[in-house]
Amino acid sequence: MSKPIKINLSTKPRADSKLMITKVLIILLVGLLGTTMGFYYNKALSEFRLQETINQTLKSQHAEYVNLQNNLEKQLELDRKLKDKAKHVEELKQDSAILSKAFSEIEMAVTPKTQLLELEITRDKVLITGLSSDFTEVAKMLAALENSEIFSNTGLISSRETNGNLVIFEIETMWEAQVHEGVD
Repeated sequence: MSKPIKINLSTKPRADSKLMITKVLIILLVGLLGTTMGFYYNKALSEFRLQETINQTLKSQHAEYVNLQNNLEKQLELDRKLKDKAKHVEELKQDSAILSKAFSEIEMAVTPKTQLLELEITRDKVLITGLSSDFTEVAKMLAALENSEIFSNTGLISSRETNGNLVIFEIETMWEAQVHEGVD
């Protein structure tokens, strides 16, 4: 008799198991790769958020710094203005003492029969316009101003007699060098 022919119609378990192992390995590799990528993405995202927070903090601190810098500049400007004003006050104090002395000298020079009409004080000179009963009173006033400590080069610029026998005069005198500093 003859031998029977056997045909195995089932798949080979070895090939199926290799295919299955390959599929499982691919799935595991994809899963591992996905997990690794997710981990790195999460880490990069948290780093990005941290950098955004740091940037916001730096922007806030920069704005605060700029504000402080502006306030400091304003304060320095105010300090400079205050020092300038203090300097002007000191100059005015000195000028007021000098002007007070000048007015006192002029007041002592005016005789009882003389009346001042106009007094002009500039940086360089003092111009006095007045009215007097006679030329002798004008001469006394000129002499008193010439003998003053703060006036020099005193002179009669003009004089004329009015119809009522009064004398209108104009006297000019120069300031001493120390006196006219700061006076306009």
